[in-house]
Amino acid sequence: MSGRLRVTGASLRYPDAPGAALSGVDLDLPGDALVSVVGPSGSGKSSLLRLVAGLERPSPGTVAVDGIDITTVPAGRRPTAMVFQEETLFPERTVAENVEYGLLLHDVPAARRRERLEVALLQFGLVAVADQLPHRLSGGQARRVALARAWVLRPSVLLLDEPLAGLDARLRRRLLDLVVRTQRRLGGTVLHVTHDLEEALSTSDVVVVLDGGRIRQVGPPREVYTRPADAFVADLTGSAGLLAVDVTPTREAALARVHLWGSDRLVPAHPEAARSPHRGTLVVRPHAVTLEPLPPTRARPEIRGAVGLVQEARYVGERWEYAIETDAGIAVATGPVTGPIALDDHVLLEVADDATWLLPPPGPRGPRRPPR
Repeated sequence: MSGRLRVTGASLRYPDAPGAALSGVDLDLPGDALVSVVGPSGSGKSSLLRLVAGLERPSPGTVAVDGIDITTVPAGRRPTAMVFQEETLFPERTVAENVEYGLLLHDVPAARRRERLEVALLQFGLVAVADQLPHRLSGGQARRVALARAWVLRPSVLLLDEPLAGLDARLRRRLLDLVVRTQRRLGGTVLHVTHDLEEALSTSDVVVVLDGGRIRQVGPPREVYTRPADAFVADLTGSAGLLAVDVTPTREAALARVHLWGSDRLVPAHPEAARSPHRGTLVVRPHAVTLEPLPPTRARPEIRGAVGLVQEARYVGERWEYAIETDAGIAVATGPVTGPIALDDHVLLEVADDATWLLPPPGPRGPRRPPR
């Protein structure tokens, strides 16, 4: 099974909406991959899934799965299945009957239907409740039934529109692990809409970042996190300091010289960021910054060069997170739980230059693909 998905020049507008839900979307996703679709509310995530499922039709644009154009194919005949936020189970049917329902609609022969049903009930841990009605199920069990009902169809592309929303963190993680294991076992492509960025980065083969109906970046999780296409993606995918720096080009396309905190440094850079001198933006993730508290003195130190002032200190269980005012902007750093740093402390900052990333200059909104 593959499920390679290609969306070309797809736009979508709802009749009562002021703007386009999707605008000129181009996607070419590999088969047998788990893809997370992320972005703020209203960015077009659910609209993209509805387009692929056939619940909406692009105008203009095309949708193809495994090289076959399905743009005009009705939803019920597409090699896709979709799971929504709400379970929408049939209240009068048992768990087994709910899971089997799609197989009946697709006229799957009885022997194969029974085999698929038994496998699905076993894989999703539903054997013990197979004869129960939905009102007897817990929230987690109901979500598993919805997932099993979609996956039993063996779709080339499974579309998950936040089906785990509203569950507690532990249960959500268990069900997500179940999705990952099932996808690895059965193959096919999974498009998973989520607001949980840690979840997207830790489970996906590919991350798609949407904003305002347009794609901002597509790539492997590590690339999207360490080489964000712009400040929006950098901020969306995790804590980061976006620091203003003076940029000087070098002869190496992958590096640029920047002036940060009183010294010149060679940092990894987007090719567009290393072409000419300019005032640029350096992405500095918390793990790249180390802090050293300065001893108290009578004279209040000046926020200048490598000296910063702690504006926020948050205890998050395994570490402290700090926001530090510097002459280049607000830096974010982490520290051990035993750290003596407190609010209004002056600290000496250092950064691992190879763990930073110089963003390209602002340009037209559209997908950028930083070099790997």
